[in-house]
Amino acid sequence: MPTLSAPTGADQAEKNHNILLQNRSIVVGILKKLSITPAAPAELKGTFVEKNHTLLIGNGKALAKIAAKLGVK
Repeated sequence: MPTLSAPTGADQAEKNHNILLQNRSIVVGILKKLSITPAAPAELKGTFVEKNHTLLIGNGKALAKIAAKLGVK
């Protein structure tokens, strides 16, 4: 029987990166539906941890724009 092992930190960071990229696509779609111009995508460079940090900040800023447009405080 094969042994299951937990993903390494690098494996998990890459999985998180793919999820964050999918989230970015969804957020951009919502921005467009609300007639909000999405910001230009930030340059993703460095490790997956650094790229993920950049994506988290960008997604957060985009969500703040969506909340403002919808009147969420």
